[in-house]
This record gives sequence, structure tokens and C-alpha cells, in this order.
Amino acid sequence: MAAHAGTMFLFAAAFVLIIVPAAGLIRHLRALPRPQSAVERVDPFREWIGVVALGQMVLWCVLVGVLAAGLALVWAWWMRGLPRRARPWAMGVGLSPLLLPSYLAYAGWNLLRAPGTWLGDALAVAPVSIAANAWRAFALVGLTLWVWPLALLVLAPAAARLPRSVLEAMGADGAPPRVVLLHVVRMLWRDIARAAVLCALVMAGSAIPLHVAQVYTYSIWLWSEMNRVPDLRGVWLASWPLLAVAVAGAVFVLRLVPGASRDDGGADELADGVAEVETRGQVQRGVWVVLTACAAALWACSVLVPLLLFVLSVREVSAFAEFWRQSGAAVWHSAHAAAWTGGVGALVLLAAWVSVSGVRSAEGRRSVSQVVLLLTVVGLVPGVLVGSAYALAAPASGLPLVVLTHLARFAFVGAIIGWWLGASEPADLRDARELDGGATFRGWLLACVRPRWAAVLGAAVAMAMLSLHEIESTVQVLPPGLDNLAQFLLDQLHYLRQDQLAAAGASMAAAGLLGAVAGGVLLAKARTGESERS
Repeated sequence: MAAHAGTMFLFAAAFVLIIVPAAGLIRHLRALPRPQSAVERVDPFREWIGVVALGQMVLWCVLVGVLAAGLALVWAWWMRGLPRRARPWAMGVGLSPLLLPSYLAYAGWNLLRAPGTWLGDALAVAPVSIAANAWRAFALVGLTLWVWPLALLVLAPAAARLPRSVLEAMGADGAPPRVVLLHVVRMLWRDIARAAVLCALVMAGSAIPLHVAQVYTYSIWLWSEMNRVPDLRGVWLASWPLLAVAVAGAVFVLRLVPGASRDDGGADELADGVAEVETRGQVQRGVWVVLTACAAALWACSVLVPLLLFVLSVREVSAFAEFWRQSGAAVWHSAHAAAWTGGVGALVLLAAWVSVSGVRSAEGRRSVSQVVLLLTVVGLVPGVLVGSAYALAAPASGLPLVVLTHLARFAFVGAIIGWWLGASEPADLRDARELDGGATFRGWLLACVRPRWAAVLGAAVAMAMLSLHEIESTVQVLPPGLDNLAQFLLDQLHYLRQDQLAAAGASMAAAGLLGAVAGGVLLAKARTGESERS
């Protein structure tokens, strides 16, 4: 009965979040008048601008994906030498930049080129091409510093599974760190490639730093066309490459889940006490110090330094009070929407979990996985397209529409975690649970959810943080006004009003930092089973 109710809730969520808006979108697009001139029509092949944008998208996806995987490998290898109990905390702290605003690192570091700084003054007299490339360089660095924790989800368990005997042999032979690094990369190259692809999927979307820096990837070009001409039908017809990427990416992401659900360490997990000290001693002390310094610098560059630059760039302390006076209602509106998104997203997680836990037939599990796949496809569609679909399909705007849009964007996070938790339950434990009365919903909650409560809470916090900092879909469904925090932040990023941007960025990042770290740690504890011992 519990599994049936969970499956029905999951199907209902997919119907409300996907089928209803899609039907409304199609009905609206069919009713639109056709553009009267070629200028009003969206044509990717006009002057090959769409083709060039598609090529730029591939280039940026590859660049950011490879760089992010490299940064994540540093953190993953540093985690390997930590005591077992410290790893969930290190993993959680490592995941936290992903749950902060995507523009944090970009906008924070970009303040170094504000008017009055030596870099800003130099770029002011530099050729236009150099100034434009500076924007793109800051966007590249900022996006990499934001998205690398996504690669960590793949590389942390992969690094922990490396055979200890191989590393011991290299240490006994006195191999220099460069040789060890090359061997590690060779052993992990498949996981590094998967991590890079995972980050590249996010870069195919409508990331705010790309939009602000005017990097015309395909999704950013569609966003500009959406604002330029009324031919929304043409925008959606031209979006087929992004929809195809979302479908292929969703299949790729779900294929990663069974591998990620295995125990991180298995036989390679380090024992407590002496074994941990001996393993750390096998790595040269200088290498360990360098790894620790690199990990600390990576997190500082991703979070602390941009936040500090925001704070130091505020010339008048009154700018903080002015931000909260002007945008306090908008922040409350966004927090309210984030709370609803996290809460309903947690219900989606529980529904997927109980559905997989209680369904024994292959057909039943396949149907659940198909719903999770659909939610993941929508989650990988660029946010500006998701917001446009909801704006066109909905009769009115407001908080419910924002929550539905954010659920369409982020409910797949809860669905995937719930699917993983249900699928990772061993068959013998499931049989024992059902014999002990765990087949009822209450029994399932006590037997399955209570030991792994951190997964539910961590996912809820993560989805709430993603919702709080969402901009690209929110600006599509909310009209401009005092309660539109997303539009306010986007305007500040565009026009680089230093005091307002610094005060807003520092306030939003500081407000979300605790939640981001807490969400990351809870998810990491659930991943390693720590919550079962709490």
C-alpha cells in the first residue's frame, strides 16, 4: 500500500510539473501569429549565428568540464587521506559552493575590475577585444569555481576505491609525486571523463555568468532571441539541440547512480586509528601539506574570497541597510518559495524511495525509473526555457507559479536520491523488514527513513538553496517589481552597480552559506551511512 501511494504521488508530481505545462505551452504556441518578416523570425542559420553559438557551447562545456574535474580531483585525493569520520564533513564542505549562487565567484572576482581598481583602470583604456576577453575569462573562472563540486560527486568515491596496494608499491619504489599523479590519472581517467561530462551538462544551460558576460552559447543566444523578437514558436523550435542534450544527459546521469550507490571504500576503506596514520605517512609529508593547502585555497577561492571581495567593495555600510530596506520583501518572497520547494522536493524523494523499496516487479521499478528520467530531463533543460514554458502555460504569476517552476527545475534531485536509496537497499534486508512488519508506511518510515534521515533533510536543504538562488527561470515567471529578487540581482550583475551589487551579493551569499554547508554535510553523511549511527 505504501509503495502504491508513493508511486501515485510520483506520477501525479510528474503530471503536474511536466505534462500540464507542456500541454499549455503547445496550446499557447499554436495560437501565436506567425512572424511577418525575416527579422522577426528566429533562425539559427541566419548568418550562421546559431551554429556559431552551438560551437561556443561545446567549447565552453569542454573547457569548464575539464577544469572542474581537475579541481575536484585535488579535493578528492585530499579527502582520501583523511580519517573516515572526517570525510563526510570534508565532502559536505566541498559540495557547498554548488549550493551557493552561481554568480558568487564570477561577480566577486569580477569586482577586481571595477572602476577605480588597477585592473579596471587598465581595462578601461585597453582595446575593446581585451576588455571583452576579460569578461569571458572571469566567467570561465567563476563557473569553474562554482561547478567543480559536481565533479566531486563522481571523483570522491572513485578515488577512495583505488587499490591501496598499487599506491603502496609506488611509494615503496620511491616514485616522485609527478609519476604518482600520472598513474592516478590513468587509473581514474574514465571517472574523470564522467565528471567532466557531468559538469558540461550544466554548462549547456543558461548559466547567469554566461548571460552577463555575453558569451553566446546556444542557450544564451536563445535567451537573447526570446527578449529580442516575439517569435516564441521559433525559439522553441530552435531549442531542439538543447532538448536533445537534456534527454541524453538524463540517461547519462541516471547511469551514474548505480555506480555511485556502492560503498565508497569497500575493501579499500581505511581502518580507524593506526591504519589512517600509516596511510598518511605513505604519502610524503610535503605532498600532504601541499594537498591540504590546495584544498583550502580551492574552497577559499570558491566561497570565502568572493564573499570577502563583496564585503570590502561596499563603500558605504548603509548599502546593506538600503538593500534590506528595498529588497527585504523580495528576499522573504524568495525564502518562502525556497521553503516550499525544499519541502515538496523532500516528498518527491520519499515517494521515489518508497516506490522502489516496495515494488518487486521489474515493470514497476521500470515505471518509477521512467518518471525519474522525465524529471531529470526537465531539470537539465536550460532554466530560461523552463521558466518560459511555465510563463506561457500559466494564467497568472505569483508564489505558486514560482514554486512549481523551481520544482520542475530541481525536483529531480530528490527523485534521484530517493531512487538511489530505494535501489541500494539489499534484498535480504528488504525481506527481513517486510517480515518484521515494515511493509506498512509507518514500518517503512521506522525501518528505512529513520536510520537515513540525513538524506531527506540534506536533499530538502539542497533543493531549497538551489531555489533561493535561482534566477534564470524566476525572471521569466515573475513580472518586474519590488518583490522580484531575481530580476533585481540580474540587473545589478548587468550594470555592475558596485555598492548595490556588493551588498546584495554579500547578503545573499552569507545568508545561504550556512544552509549550503549544512545541506552538503547532510548529503555526504547520508552517502556514507553516517546517519545510521547518529
